[in-house]
Amino acid sequence: MFYFITTLRHPSNAKNYQSVLNLLKNTIESVCSQKTQHSYKFLIVCNEIPDIKVDTSKVEFLAVDFEPPGEGAGSKLSFESVLKDKGTKLAAGLAWIHQYNPSKVFIIDADDWVSRDVVEFVNSNPEVDYWHVDTGYLVNLAEKKSTRKHGLCRYCGSTYIYNYHKLLNLIGYTGTLNQILSQDQIIENIDGFGLLYLLGDHRRQLGFFHRLQEKIIPIPFKAICWILDTGENHSGKTGGSDGVPITAAMLNEFGIKSFDIPDRKATLMEKCKEFIAKTTSRIGWAKTDKTAEKV
Repeated sequence: MFYFITTLRHPSNAKNYQSVLNLLKNTIESVCSQKTQHSYKFLIVCNEIPDIKVDTSKVEFLAVDFEPPGEGAGSKLSFESVLKDKGTKLAAGLAWIHQYNPSKVFIIDADDWVSRDVVEFVNSNPEVDYWHVDTGYLVNLAEKKSTRKHGLCRYCGSTYIYNYHKLLNLIGYTGTLNQILSQDQIIENIDGFGLLYLLGDHRRQLGFFHRLQEKIIPIPFKAICWILDTGENHSGKTGGSDGVPITAAMLNEFGIKSFDIPDRKATLMEKCKEFIAKTTSRIGWAKTDKTAEKV
């Protein structure tokens, strides 16, 4: 079983919780559009199970009784409190899905879109334990524009796929499996680095794998749409203004059906700006030290 796992922020920490759920609906639609005969499921770890319709054969909610990570919403929360909340929720999810004997786990953010080919590709290469997303799209949701992007694992939380059992070892998890644990129990039974910087964050992963001399391979196609300018991004980043209008072909590639696209084609100026942004991204990623502690 291939598992996608995401976390939802506490309702108290959202600027507009309905907006958070609307973004989640797009993510669910994208994840559940995989073109494969292989079994897969999507686990959403949350504080309250939302009242939205899902295909229960593919989507499962896990409610945890964790306190809000602090006061405020979005980028007003401290970075470490966000990592702790996300890390403990993901650890709870990893423990819960043990009963289903998962093979691979793709940790994603609850507002990003996933290529329809991910499950088929990863399951067709079972000998590879770890994958990361190199290329994809930056999507400016407000302007409905997309930009091709390289080195997405530097920016986006939807970029690492793991061998499930090896991931438990990597994060030093010693807690009870198949059960819902309290946040304090999770913290007591997991390595601090694994909690904050493997589950909670994504900037230190490539360097970590290098130090372990573990092979991690880039997925050889555009696997993720990194969604920005939603009003709910913790990073507060916008970006993507130099992109081109989102196309029906791109939405189909990521399984998105319920999204209105601009009724116009890209101008020559937009195409040139997008090409420059893509090329700059590619050069920047090529120059990046992938073995650094923080990539």
